Amino acid sequence: MRKLTWVVLLFPSLTLAQTLPKPFLSYKIEGELDTAKKEFSGVCIVRLENRTPRALDRLIFNLYPNAFRNTGTTYMRESGGLKGEPKSLLDSGFLVVEKASDGGANDLTAGARLDETIYTLPLRSPIGSGQTGTVELKFKTHFPRPVERIGWTKDGTFIFAQWYPILAKLDGDGDFKAYPFHFLSEFYSNFADYDVRITLPKDYGFEATGYPLGDSLLGEKRWHHFQAQTVVDFAGMAGPEAKKYSRIFQGVLVTFFGPSAGAAKLSEIFTVAESTLSYCGRTYGPYPYKKLVIAEAPVGAGSGMEFPMFVTASFSRLKAPIGKLFMRDIIAHEIAHQYWYQLVATNQFEEPWLDEGFTTYTTAKILERYHPIHPILVTRLGVELAPASQSALSLQRFGLYDSLTSKSWEFDSPRRYFSNVYAKTYLWLSTIERHIGALRTNVLLQTYYEKYRFSHPSTKDFLKVAEEFVPDSILTPLTKWLYGPPPVCDFAVGNIASKKEKDKVFREKFELFNRGNFVFPVAVRITFENGAVKDTTWTGEPKAQRMETVGPAKIRSVEINPGRKLALEDDYTNNFKTTSGNKAGGWAQVLQMIYGMESLVSWITAL
Repeated sequence: MRKLTWVVLLFPSLTLAQTLPKPFLSYKIEGELDTAKKEFSGVCIVRLENRTPRALDRLIFNLYPNAFRNTGTTYMRESGGLKGEPKSLLDSGFLVVEKASDGGANDLTAGARLDETIYTLPLRSPIGSGQTGTVELKFKTHFPRPVERIGWTKDGTFIFAQWYPILAKLDGDGDFKAYPFHFLSEFYSNFADYDVRITLPKDYGFEATGYPLGDSLLGEKRWHHFQAQTVVDFAGMAGPEAKKYSRIFQGVLVTFFGPSAGAAKLSEIFTVAESTLSYCGRTYGPYPYKKLVIAEAPVGAGSGMEFPMFVTASFSRLKAPIGKLFMRDIIAHEIAHQYWYQLVATNQFEEPWLDEGFTTYTTAKILERYHPIHPILVTRLGVELAPASQSALSLQRFGLYDSLTSKSWEFDSPRRYFSNVYAKTYLWLSTIERHIGALRTNVLLQTYYEKYRFSHPSTKDFLKVAEEFVPDSILTPLTKWLYGPPPVCDFAVGNIASKKEKDKVFREKFELFNRGNFVFPVAVRITFENGAVKDTTWTGEPKAQRMETVGPAKIRSVEINPGRKLALEDDYTNNFKTTSGNKAGGWAQVLQMIYGMESLVSWITAL
């Protein structure tokens, strides 16, 4: 008996997202999962409207599961064999196109070429500019044990991630952007419409990208029918024990899909999901879909990964207190990715800072506003650090060697990748915020989102928007962090000398140093013994600068870059200086001890 999903009855507009731009690409996928063999066998019909000025004489697809076929693949070599050599067929993963044909029923299989994960399919009849072409791919995907995002687990759960032949990103000039699946890379895809029908054992639950149109029981099996419009991917999860818990928030059906959950856990999940949707919707722009799924994937099967309308998060199966510590951050981070990559679909291979970094910044803003405790930032020593402090430590430890626009495969290690792409971008955007204000920064990001959602902007596109909001004196030097070796950023306070000119008049001099090669207007705060405070700005050059004050009170302390307004500084231990004999000198020592402990924690937690 066919069952019409109740979601469609509640939201009849879900299946027809009229406000979304119509993509040039569509997929129709139909097939069945064999849970014993760990294989999905199906047919993928790809329909493409050529909106480029050139005829397309070939199509290029990504067959990502082939990255896990053996230890000789790009992914396995770059990972250092961390995942281990597959012991049997059930431990490996692959995707095979068994037959390829075009709309004219011409068999194209013999001419196809496979280079690991890149599948090139020459066409017998090119698709001319303005024309529409169709290819049909009969394929089989063998699910690996949990590797990167895709996989199956002993409890029977299957993660459908990059599990079908995915057309490589087609640029407007008619060129395809196809990359090997690198260890530290993610993805880059076209917006497309999806019509997916998956057959599973009848006792399996299923959730995925898109809107469920219904399901039907066929003996011991059940097929599930989903449609999605204008998304960059289609992912899902199936499991024999998975349960669904849903509630509606601002017109969006938010669903938790996973093991049985109590009221406290569900409350935490929905609270974080709703606060993330609320923040992003008000700050950047409306969430354009009417559905969002948080799927609790088994540990190792994508501990946190974003897909359109569907995110995975692994937290509760980790032993306490780790699961609880990570829950809010993982959920907020992956949902924030709905904006930075799923909607503003940047190139995660070549410019990962534009999605992971922007998402890290957004996550910190959400946690600061709605969930002021930052559990993911608790170190192994039990010390809790704010996002700025944690990111600064990560920058000092691993982030001093690579530019922000480094390609994902150019980083020598995961630590350098995360320190740059996540932490350094957060500090870079925080520096902008601390100079132009939170409201103006939000408008900047909102403008960027509105201009480029449902498209594929680059770093240059973002900078063009930023130029409208950030003064040139701030933005131009900050671009040095984007290209080439990153600058050394270290400002310091030197000696303070006092001379009494006459009664109640003091002439005092102090030294400022730029010990790096980063020239930037940096704030200076002078505090006097009578409690008065004077704020000024130093341009950052020459390398040494002597400044002078004349007034009725002696200087108590001088601080450069107070409040870490320039968040990218390498060393804060030399930013504060007091006059000798001043009681405030004790506080200077305390501050230096704090900065020293932060650095120590950075090194220990990186071990």
